Amino acid sequence: MGMAKQVGLEFGSGLIRLVVVEHQRSGERTLVSVDTYSLPEAIDRDGRIVDEKVVVQTLKQWATQRKMVGASLVFAIPNENCQIAWLKLPDVSGSELISVARYKLKKQFPRMSDRAVVAVAQPNGPEHESILIGAERSLVDERANLILKAGLHPVGAESEAQSILRVIDGHLKGSGSIPEQASVTLVHIGQERTQFMVVKEGRLNFMRTVKVGHERFETLVSKTLECSREEAQAHLFSPNSWLLNRRMIASMNESFEPIDAEEPMESLTKEFRRLIHYFRSIHPDRSYAGILDRMILLGRITTLRGFAPSLADLIGVRLELLNPLVGLQIALESDGFLSLQQQSSMYTVALGLAQSPYGLVPTQATTEPQEEETNEYLWTRQSA
Repeated sequence: MGMAKQVGLEFGSGLIRLVVVEHQRSGERTLVSVDTYSLPEAIDRDGRIVDEKVVVQTLKQWATQRKMVGASLVFAIPNENCQIAWLKLPDVSGSELISVARYKLKKQFPRMSDRAVVAVAQPNGPEHESILIGAERSLVDERANLILKAGLHPVGAESEAQSILRVIDGHLKGSGSIPEQASVTLVHIGQERTQFMVVKEGRLNFMRTVKVGHERFETLVSKTLECSREEAQAHLFSPNSWLLNRRMIASMNESFEPIDAEEPMESLTKEFRRLIHYFRSIHPDRSYAGILDRMILLGRITTLRGFAPSLADLIGVRLELLNPLVGLQIALESDGFLSLQQQSSMYTVALGLAQSPYGLVPTQATTEPQEEETNEYLWTRQSA
């Protein structure tokens, strides 16, 4: 039975996350490795690379250790560096389709660069609306060239929103509890920023990123307990820690005194309320289309017990948590599996990238990429 391994790479706030998923021809997918590398000296808080050599060396070492040299890899582009729209396109193809898509995206997003990389997907056929995506070319080229230097084979780039939607697509379709016209809001709370994505009828309808994340909770714990950031994270995300009464971070084994988290909690809920009010304002008064009645919450902070119920009470919206490992077979060592179970939500983007359909030709992971595949990827970047 043929199978192929694909790598998903996310550039986070001062770190990178790498996930490897093995795809079988039967359609089964197996998660074979997950890794996080903290590189605060090489990647800034916005995920921008400031020391390329350190990142390349880290990726090289990872590829050698995991025996993934030359493996196909898909990397993420932050949502704030992308323009996404659903639009009707004429029945054309090739470079003409890209030109029309660029024109329409530029018309809708005047600030988009003339040199942006543009991609078009037509999941329902050319007779229906297509999804148009524009991304900052310099960012795509920088990350692709860095990956090539590390001995890996970049076969595609996606917005974070696309990869998250891939992970939750089966969850949305399988729940059966969502009215056909209802809006479902995906909220991905990262360390430095929170991403809001509204999905309607299975399509990304609205997207916004705000610079508020769980870093404020970490800073609060670090200052209060006078400990390092790593120790603060260990306290905050311990199975013994709870968020009580919507504001107090407490330890069930009394490893620290309760900490008042009203300030970071209020900062986060303020952004949620602002999104809800703004989304309602862009729809006709009392229109059902403007109602956000269900949110799916993602991110490491969701592992803090009591956080999701507290947030739901404060904003008055039903919140659900999602396990991004659903549908995957797991082939990790016991320690790695237990650690992943507690932190799976933080790997959502990388998991979505590793499950994307690009470059899935049954080959051995250690084989050098074929020249035609590399040229195809470079041609795609240059022609777009």
